[in-house]
Amino acid sequence: MPGVARVVVPCDASGVATLRAEPFTVRVGEEVLADLRARIENTRWPEAAPGAAWEQGTDLCYLRELLAYWAGGFDWRAQERRLNSFRHFRAEIDGAVVHFVHERARSGHGIPLILTSGPPRVFRTAKLVLTHAASCRFRYSSWASCGVR
Repeated sequence: MPGVARVVVPCDASGVATLRAEPFTVRVGEEVLADLRARIENTRWPEAAPGAAWEQGTDLCYLRELLAYWAGGFDWRAQERRLNSFRHFRAEIDGAVVHFVHERARSGHGIPLILTSGPPRVFRTAKLVLTHAASCRFRYSSWASCGVR
């Protein structure tokens, strides 16, 4: 079928598909953060664009404040702790490494979900859905029993 990716998953001796997933912990090395801070602090800023703020792209004042926060105010380690409150894994699928979170429903009757997206929203969105869905006691009928509309 055109436009559909073919995923080859290894099978065990009985022919059952297997996928080897390795646990993964989000850890940003201190040297990476130091390099990021140095690059932010050494940024050569352009003059503000003429016209109203945001009219020709990101507002320079906003961007400078945001990067100053990343360099000196953002708690990177607290963010790592938040991210690592989930069980992260990596698996290779068709030659590409896929990073995913695996959370089981506390009821034991959860619906398998695959949430895909790109950073940075993926974990913010996933946390909302996973936290809520893992605590629900529903079968395949409806999200409404969990307050999801």
